[in-house]
Amino acid sequence: MKTKRLNQILIILCCALFAIFVGAWIVDGNWMLPLVILLVGGYILLTKATGVTPETYILSFLVFGYIVGNRGFAQITPIGNLPVFMGEMGLIIGAGFLVVSISIKRELPFRMDALGIVILIWMVIGSIRLIFDFPSYGILALRDFAMVYYAAFFFIAQPMGRHLKSRKVFLKFFQVAMLLLIPGYLLFNEFPEFFLYSLIFDGSPLIFYKGDLVATFFGIGFIYYYCGYYKAHTIITLAYACAFFFLTIYTTARAAWVGVGVAILLLFLSKNVRIFKHLVSAFLIVSIPASIYYGVSDEDFQQTRAYAVYEHILSIVDFSGTGTYKNEESIGTGANNQFRLIWWQTVISQTINNGPWFGLGFGSDLTGSFYLKYYSVIESNFTTRSPHGFILSVFGRMGVLGLVVIIFVITAMIRQTFQEIKHIRRTGSRTDAFSLWCMCWLIFISACFGVVLEGPMGAVVFWVFLGIANSSLSEEVC
Repeated sequence: MKTKRLNQILIILCCALFAIFVGAWIVDGNWMLPLVILLVGGYILLTKATGVTPETYILSFLVFGYIVGNRGFAQITPIGNLPVFMGEMGLIIGAGFLVVSISIKRELPFRMDALGIVILIWMVIGSIRLIFDFPSYGILALRDFAMVYYAAFFFIAQPMGRHLKSRKVFLKFFQVAMLLLIPGYLLFNEFPEFFLYSLIFDGSPLIFYKGDLVATFFGIGFIYYYCGYYKAHTIITLAYACAFFFLTIYTTARAAWVGVGVAILLLFLSKNVRIFKHLVSAFLIVSIPASIYYGVSDEDFQQTRAYAVYEHILSIVDFSGTGTYKNEESIGTGANNQFRLIWWQTVISQTINNGPWFGLGFGSDLTGSFYLKYYSVIESNFTTRSPHGFILSVFGRMGVLGLVVIIFVITAMIRQTFQEIKHIRRTGSRTDAFSLWCMCWLIFISACFGVVLEGPMGAVVFWVFLGIANSSLSEEVC
């Protein structure tokens, strides 16, 4: 009892002494540090008052921002002109809370199962690779290394995923973000000048949608609300799911379509056989007014959005890119397939010839040889650094070693997903975790054919969802 009282006195004395120093800083006109202390203290009090884990509101804010603001939100630099973006700020603060939690509780607040171990190994290998690359490539190496360090969100998100109230708060933020995404995307397409030149923050558009990413987000909205239909059994929930599904189709982003297809397959394997009945019914309902409209319209059907969707679907299996397309929006899909195929072949050849085991490194140019081969010219303004495929990016940067570890990550994800499927087939109860696993697979498959996990817009959302899915218990029924 005396020891406890002595500790309280020491804490009060330390706080009083610290308050004197803060007062001195303010008198001298140094506002930055006191302001940071005030914000951190206020944030901690907020989490204590609402009964959530420290990282909950940070991760909720980031996922909300990347879904609603997309590329625009990703360009915000909260610390003046320093190249530290919102994702990096959240990573630093979240990692700080994680370290404090470990030091106080003397235990890991996340699961170190097979998935956690292989992700940690991948991050360690990437960090060692960066040590050798940074002296040569500098900031470019750090930029490419982002696809590795964003995986830290997997561990930061797990304490929140293990805490039921915190997970519910996060999912509320996610739901609001998804519902705002629909009008945001439609208005962005209708009034692009307003969003690009008037709705500005920190010198950049606050909302700026990247096509393949917004399609992926629509896809995860479809999965989330369709799984939610089995909890609520309300028409409005099913209507939201159908709206997100058709918006995914409307974007004509083929990588997201493949991801949705894989997620639907997982739903089917979990004894969700009604999904096909619901989708067919939705198509029939939509096709009736669409048929009437196109029947009375003077518009050339081959130049309509419906025909563009049809040709984009056909182009998915046009691996050589030699098909003929008539719609103006889909006429370049064949060339786009060739674009990816040639880039992938170039990265594989370049890596095998110059660094098969440990890769070409972060900061190395995976673009120049491809651009010269594809366009027969040297282009200095081509800024895309990813070969439109996460697996190929890993192989190009980290070689066979990195690729093998990622294959183990994929294997662990498959194992965990099928554990959830077995639980559902055995008990008949559907879980939070299963819908999150489906959403993670949708994002990951999309990333195999686009630039998704190399930037914060897709990577932060993916690794946060993966952390929550891995930490959620099957016994917690959705």
